[in-house]
Amino acid sequence: MDVTKRYRKRPEYIEAVKVSENNLEAVARWCGGRVFEDAKASDPTDVARGIYMPTLEGVVAVRIGAYILKRVFDAQLDVMNASEFEKNYEQVGLRGDVVPPYSN
Repeated sequence: MDVTKRYRKRPEYIEAVKVSENNLEAVARWCGGRVFEDAKASDPTDVARGIYMPTLEGVVAVRIGAYILKRVFDAQLDVMNASEFEKNYEQVGLRGDVVPPYSN
């Protein structure tokens, strides 16, 4: 048997945006999605807004307050709730900044 070696997962760079009432249209354009409004049948004044976004698994509904993530290396989209995103990611720059290469 070969001697085992230790490995670590390389950091993953993403672009992300938190969906809000103020940025729905712009975020929908950015992710190739579309804005939706759904009213409850029991209360037509209770309207939920968000974005229908295409992913590899199909179209997903993104609610206000969630984050949309776009992986830098392959442009795949994903959605994550705010508490999970804020626990696992930290901002490292702005869109257009040079992404540093992975280090060994």
